[in-house]
Amino acid sequence: LIMTTPEEITAVFQRHTDHRLQLEELMQLFPQVLPENLRSLDMPKIESLINFIKTVVNHETGSMVVSRQLVNIIISRLEGDAIEGASGKYGERCEPVNNNLLKLALVKLLGILQPRAISYEDQLAQVSFKLAGIFEREGNNKQAAYYLRNMNLEQAQRGIADAEKCDIYLRTAGLYLEAEEAEEAEKMINRVSLLLQNKEKKDDELTIKYKALFARILDSRRRFLEAASRFYELANSPLLSVSDRKDALASAITAVLLAPPGATRTRLLIQLYKDERSSDIKAFRLLEKTYLCRIIKSQEIADFENSLLPHQKLNESGENIVRNVLLEHNVIAASRIYGSISMKSLAELLGIATEEDAEMVAAQMIADKRLEAEMDQIESKIIFKRTNPIAQWDEHIGLMCEQVSKVYDAILSAHPDFVQKVESNM
Repeated sequence: LIMTTPEEITAVFQRHTDHRLQLEELMQLFPQVLPENLRSLDMPKIESLINFIKTVVNHETGSMVVSRQLVNIIISRLEGDAIEGASGKYGERCEPVNNNLLKLALVKLLGILQPRAISYEDQLAQVSFKLAGIFEREGNNKQAAYYLRNMNLEQAQRGIADAEKCDIYLRTAGLYLEAEEAEEAEKMINRVSLLLQNKEKKDDELTIKYKALFARILDSRRRFLEAASRFYELANSPLLSVSDRKDALASAITAVLLAPPGATRTRLLIQLYKDERSSDIKAFRLLEKTYLCRIIKSQEIADFENSLLPHQKLNESGENIVRNVLLEHNVIAASRIYGSISMKSLAELLGIATEEDAEMVAAQMIADKRLEAEMDQIESKIIFKRTNPIAQWDEHIGLMCEQVSKVYDAILSAHPDFVQKVESNM
């Protein structure tokens, strides 16, 4: 292979000022840098090709119109396409260059174009997209996501539709999620959220894909309550198949069982339990016992834990999520059955090895005001406080009335004319 020289390229630009003629003459140098038979392409020839492109791109008198077109043509040829020019067709349609050589060429090409990113935005995006595809096929999801993320979609010279941007952002988020980079995945999914805010049609396939991926990301980040809510929303979407809705429902039940106690969790727990489809889900028995505040056996906890994904088993501190949530549930369930219970019996009930561990669980719940009880360390027992249900009901009604009053005051402040009109018609 005869190597082309910088002087030959300079001569092309000096002979012609017309972009079309410059491009055609540069293409006539292809036999020196890009063999017509791609099977003969090897590492030295790739280096020669890259030097050729570098010289064209960096040529001070060269037009970027020409260099952009040249880069596009060479990428197309490396992928096996025939090249059409004024002097005829160069090379036949064939298999693309093997992944290793194509990856090497594209990475080096990226290095050449990056310093002039403003002038070569579209070409950089094209190269990055192709590199992402190669790394994804190789199973290197994190590297594939890196190249997709570095595509400057917002400032590309050609207008990119919001739907196309969403597809790329969703793909990037999915790759980060597969690479167990949930935080980076959430950053990418948030970009999609901003784009979808302006969409008129809210329930199309793209939106469903976004919701499904966002739910998985929230679950992966152990934000189980938010994840459960989004999974349940998907479980009720008519755009999903029956099997997909069932999978979403199962994910919602798992997430709500792992979520920390609270009013929002309780409301979602009720919705899931009363959903007729839930009885067909494997974790329904556990859901039922949680809803009815019944004791959950140690074996049931172990079986549920075995069905979980790695991120669902331990929190960021390395503590067992299932143990923390379901053991606390069992303590609450015990408080509904017993007036008092010895630490030894509580440990046996919870499936905990020692009385001291059972005492620590109960003590922490009392300190966090999640359990109304007193501990008698002399007698080694816990005494549960019974709340008067009527007094508790009155308190809830009072809180509800207070919230309604606040809403009324807010509406009156913002829309006094509307309130006056409504009251006059009452």
